[in-house]
Amino acid sequence: MRRLAVFWMLAGGAVAAHAQDPDPAPTDPKPAPERKPDEKPPAADAKAKAAAIAIQAQAVQGNRRAMRMWGRALVRGGAVKRDVKAGEHWLRRAYEYNDRAARAELWALPEHDGAGAAYRVGVAHQEAGREFEAVAQWQHAAATYLSRDSALALLRYFAQRTMRSRAHVIDYAVKAIAGGRTRDVVDILNNADMGERHVVMSTLAYAGREGTKQGVFPKGFDALRAHKEAAAQGDLDALVALGVYANKIDPDRGLLYLWSAALRGDRHAMAYLSARFYTGTKAMRADRVAAAQWRERAAQAGHVDAQFIVALQDLSTLEKRQAMLPVAARAAADGHGTARFYLSVACSGNKAFGMPKDSKKAAALARRGALQHDSLSMRAYASMLKNGKGTPVDLERAWHYYGRAAALGNDAALKVIQARAAKNDPWAVFHWGRLMVRGEGVALDVKRGLAFIQRAGAAGLPQAQQWWERFAR
Repeated sequence: MRRLAVFWMLAGGAVAAHAQDPDPAPTDPKPAPERKPDEKPPAADAKAKAAAIAIQAQAVQGNRRAMRMWGRALVRGGAVKRDVKAGEHWLRRAYEYNDRAARAELWALPEHDGAGAAYRVGVAHQEAGREFEAVAQWQHAAATYLSRDSALALLRYFAQRTMRSRAHVIDYAVKAIAGGRTRDVVDILNNADMGERHVVMSTLAYAGREGTKQGVFPKGFDALRAHKEAAAQGDLDALVALGVYANKIDPDRGLLYLWSAALRGDRHAMAYLSARFYTGTKAMRADRVAAAQWRERAAQAGHVDAQFIVALQDLSTLEKRQAMLPVAARAAADGHGTARFYLSVACSGNKAFGMPKDSKKAAALARRGALQHDSLSMRAYASMLKNGKGTPVDLERAWHYYGRAAALGNDAALKVIQARAAKNDPWAVFHWGRLMVRGEGVALDVKRGLAFIQRAGAAGLPQAQQWWERFAR
């Protein structure tokens, strides 16, 4: 009835106007405003705003998924006012809470103004021969400024290492892809001397999958399909690449690919099979005996990592420990971080290896292993930095590596942090709190973790104060 009343009111007005002007000028009827296909009705807008407010409330309370969703809403705008800076802040907080999905969201943001300058500092370090300083600077630039050039530089650096840096290669490849530098990634991987062809192939498959999910991979490029075609023609590297790629997506299918390549004599497939038997899969129980057998076969076939692990099985005599060191040196040259740890222990004056003491060499080896994310090397290097053995004392870096080792599950590093935190050491209290906030190495407890960080800041530790201020914003 209400609509009818409105209609008759409008119609009555039109009749009155017609009566006043017996010969009115013809006018086109005004069409009703049409809503755009993607335009939401007012009721939907209200619901979207209400949902955004609810998500914001959950984000403030510490829900990491809500933090990511709220950050995405601020970056995209729509139901809420667009604010890219605030959105980035919430995405970073979600990532601080160990929300891995927030990483891709961060790298899809525009690059910061300081990214170029930060990248060039790393280049200057590299040109001066300070390789590890360059890597550290690029990692800082990639994390802080979302520098695409730094991500590509790190990709290029780690691509020159072999299998032990595969996780780093994939990580920086995905970051650069999310930043819109896909073609550069493909060129680097195709031209890199990564030591083993299957590593390049599986990395391209991973990068292709992530790039396709984010809609940034070039159309027509399908590394996975190309690998399947090559495997069908008997390419063993393609079979291993498919097995490695399928490990996180469909482990049981990946096991079939690896089994097929291993039975044809591929040493890399044998080594991967050993690892699968050691941990087990959904369709297969862990079998330590089979794992040892495949490891032995891989070692006999010339797989350096397998040879090193076999050599570690028996270190009961001085002769066996010294015989292990050349194998460890070969594995370290292939990028094995744990091998660098054992070489570092041998050079540190440990009587069990009967080697002359060289503290500087031991520190350099531990540092290289730490940069390759080996928790044993991180703990050893942290101790050296803390006590000034072979390297100047640097408490900030020492506790940084203790924290990283503990986050990777190193119990010895975690015990050091716990013991020193019990004695109110500000650095230990700060890193103990960070582990709790992130749930790394310990149970997730955001409230207690923040209390520890706040306590470290109150004790006068500027790094804790800065972290707390950034988190509380």
